[in-house]
Amino acid sequence: MGDHDRYTLAQRWLLRRDPGLVHPNTLHDIYSGRTLYLSDGAFLAAAVWEHNAATPAEVTAFLTGRRAGPPPGRVAPLAEELAATGVLVPAAGAGAGAVAGAGRGAGAGRGAGAGAGGAPGVHVAEAPLDVEIHPARHCNLSCRHCAYDAPAAPGPVLPLSAWVAIIDELAALRTRHIIVSGGEPCLYPGFDGLVEHLAGKRMRVGVLTNGTLITPGRARSLARPHIAVTVSLDGPDAVTHDWLRGRGAFARVRAGLDLLVRHGVAVNIAMTVHRLNACAMEAVLRAGVAVGARTVGFLMIDSIGRAARDRQLGLTRRELASAVERARDLAARFGEATRVAYLDSSELHYQDFELPAPSAPIFCTAGTTRIAIRSDGTVHPCVYSFGDDSFAMGQAPADAIADIWASPRWRPFRGGIGLDDLRECRSCVDAASCTLKLCRLRAYCASGDLLAAPPGCRRHQVACS
Repeated sequence: MGDHDRYTLAQRWLLRRDPGLVHPNTLHDIYSGRTLYLSDGAFLAAAVWEHNAATPAEVTAFLTGRRAGPPPGRVAPLAEELAATGVLVPAAGAGAGAVAGAGRGAGAGRGAGAGAGGAPGVHVAEAPLDVEIHPARHCNLSCRHCAYDAPAAPGPVLPLSAWVAIIDELAALRTRHIIVSGGEPCLYPGFDGLVEHLAGKRMRVGVLTNGTLITPGRARSLARPHIAVTVSLDGPDAVTHDWLRGRGAFARVRAGLDLLVRHGVAVNIAMTVHRLNACAMEAVLRAGVAVGARTVGFLMIDSIGRAARDRQLGLTRRELASAVERARDLAARFGEATRVAYLDSSELHYQDFELPAPSAPIFCTAGTTRIAIRSDGTVHPCVYSFGDDSFAMGQAPADAIADIWASPRWRPFRGGIGLDDLRECRSCVDAASCTLKLCRLRAYCASGDLLAAPPGCRRHQVACS
C-alpha cells in the first residue's frame, strides 16, 4: 500500500453502528454473511472510506482535525488490515480531493432507534438487522408439516411498488439481511421484479423456496453474489420427499435445483427431519454435496401448524437425540465438503445468545434485532405470530419501519417478560442456563400461551413423547 494510493470501502461490505448491542460497530459481508467487529476509532475511519476515495494520510488528517478516530499512527496499519481482508479496495482513477464526512451513513439510518431501547440487559439494535418478508402467504404444495398451514388460495398481497418502498427504507436503515419466504414466494405475481430490485441493494438476500417453480429466467435473475437460495429437500428420492410434500414434488424440485446450479446460483439445502425420514439424513447430505450446496441444514421438526396434527411426524425424545447425534456426526465427516447446519433443541445451549443472568428479562431476536412482514404488509416480531394480529406492530409501507421499530408495543419482546412470569420455566433446574425459554413466540405458536414451556423442552416435552 503506497502513500499515495487511495482506497474506498468495497460494495460487498455494509457498515453499521448499533450502540445498544454488545458489539456496536460492525462490518457485514453481504456475500458471505461474515461480520467483523470494529473499535470506535476503526469504525470512524471505515465510515470515511465508505464515502470517499482517500489515502490513510488523508483519513488521518480528516479525523485528527475533528479529534476523532484512531491514533494518527494507527490509520495506515488499519488500512492494510482492511485491505488484506477485502474491506478496502483500490479506488482506480481517483484523484486528489477534499475528504467529506461520513454523515448519517455512519449510523443505522436517520431516525432509527429513537426510543427503541429495551429493559436493562436487553440489547436492541438501532433498526432491524434481519427482516423476513412473505410476499405471498399461499403455496402450490400442501406439505404435511407446514408450520404456517399455508393455503392453496391467494390471500391479500401488497403490490410490487409497496414492497419496493419497504425494501428501499430497509436499505436506508442498513438492514443487513432480508429473507424472502412464504408460503411459496415464487407465487407472488411480482416475484421476479422483487428479485431484480433486491439485486441492486447493499444487503444480503436469502430466498426460501420449495424449488418447484424455478424457471431458466428466474435462475438467471437469482445468480447474484449477495443472493442465496435455500431449497427444501426432505428425502433422496420421490418416495421419501413426496410423502411429505405431495406427488411429483421431488421431480420438480430436482429440476429446479439443476437449473439453479447450472446458472451459478448459490444454493443451500434444508431438510425437515421427522420420524420417517431421519434415517435418510446422510443420503440428503450426499445429494446436497453432489449439487454443490454451500450448506445442508437439518431442521428438527416442531409440533407446530400441520405437524401438530400429524402424529406420524413428531420425534420422541430418543429419536430427537438420535437425529441430533447423526447431524453432529455428519458435520464432522462432511465438514470439508459442505457446511452442515443444525439446531440442537434438546440441549440447553443451542442458539448464539449471550445468555443473561437467571433473573434477567426474557428476550430473543424477535423485536430486538429482527422483524417479519406478512404478505399484507403487517409487521410482526416473528413469523410465528403471523396468525394473531394482537402481535401486529404496524402496517408497512404506510407506517415507516423506523417509526414501527420505535413503538412502545415492542415492550413484551424487549424485557417486558421476566423468568418469574414463566410458570413452567421459573422453577426448572435448568432455568439459569436454558436458552429455549427465550423464544416466547415458538411457545405461543405451539400452545397458544406466550408464557408456556417452549417446544423441545426436555423437562416438559411439548412434542410427541
